[in-house]
Amino acid sequence: MIVVGGVYQERCRFPHWDRIFGSGLRAALALSELVPGIKFHGYVPETLADDVAATLAPFGIVNRLQRSKVAFTFNYLNPFDRLGFVPEEWERSGPLCIEGETDAALRFGLMEGDVVVKARRAVYDPQSPKPTSFSASGSEADELVIVTTAYELLVLADVEPPEVGKPVGTEKIQQALAQLNDTEKGLQAVVLKDGLGGLRLYFGDDLGPPIQTYAAESYFRIGGGDIIAAGLAYAWAQQRLPLDEAADFAARCLAFAVEGPRLPLDAAGVAAVALAPAPPLQKLRIVGGDTLELQVLALHAQSWIKEIGGEVTIDDEIDGQHTTLLLVGEPPRHDVLERLIHAAHNGPCVVYWPNAHLGEVQACFGDVVHTRDFSSALYRAMRMSSR
Repeated sequence: MIVVGGVYQERCRFPHWDRIFGSGLRAALALSELVPGIKFHGYVPETLADDVAATLAPFGIVNRLQRSKVAFTFNYLNPFDRLGFVPEEWERSGPLCIEGETDAALRFGLMEGDVVVKARRAVYDPQSPKPTSFSASGSEADELVIVTTAYELLVLADVEPPEVGKPVGTEKIQQALAQLNDTEKGLQAVVLKDGLGGLRLYFGDDLGPPIQTYAAESYFRIGGGDIIAAGLAYAWAQQRLPLDEAADFAARCLAFAVEGPRLPLDAAGVAAVALAPAPPLQKLRIVGGDTLELQVLALHAQSWIKEIGGEVTIDDEIDGQHTTLLLVGEPPRHDVLERLIHAAHNGPCVVYWPNAHLGEVQACFGDVVHTRDFSSALYRAMRMSSR
């Protein structure tokens, strides 16, 4: 099996994260125990090349990376939001050509340039600010599955996306699917990611069988799409499972990986994840956030959830309504803490209190869900509101 993808610096503020990963490196590491001897192709910045080589060697991954003078950093405020993405223009390298045809390939969109792949079965995730089709670079596959977001799907199919901040409607998705099936040779199916771990499987422009979602007690979302694509590539392209079973396996892989995060994927651990309702795209009420940091986090969460079709209310008033997520500052003012304690009495809630211990949280709020990680708090609050 070959994996084609990028190697990039990733940084996050809430929670703190500063690692070398990127789609290709993460996927190759994720699959290293399931598929020995993976060949990893793509580009690596010269400044990171030696570190990456040292990382790959213990996992038995064959390094086929070409050094590049271009380096990219992905900066996140929290794992549900991305800031300072990449420059608008950059110099791209000429395409790399992988000689010979492979049975199974996982290919991601790359910032530095294209990699030409020829495979019997290929999974393609175009993730990029400027996504291009699988065949645009000359890549070929007898059978192809594309895993993507709704917005990237529209760009791939040359369908006008909605205004910034608006969700992609069903009509545009159907239009894009029909267009893509006419232009992308060998396309078997499209797997759409909803941003919260949910997957939809389309054959042509017809919705396939429902794909289950699985529970995660914490939710480190950075790289979650990489894990979905990796799981799908292993199950469908490598193991030749039917697509609905492969998509189910990919959903399980995501639930396993986002707790921690945890890599490589472990077959027993993936099989053991628990079924859970998908976080709903409905109303979520957030109370608290008297500090600038918490207010910014809440506003970015509100904007992101609106983009995927949900609704968030950010409220300072304690009026008897059920509050789903409480944000506690550091250190909390006494009057603010008293107000939040009162809000917790309106029903089950999730408390985001970064530096508090469980005993301190329970003394104030009783038996609530407590997390020190904002993205996990947001995810758990959505799961709670679905019950």
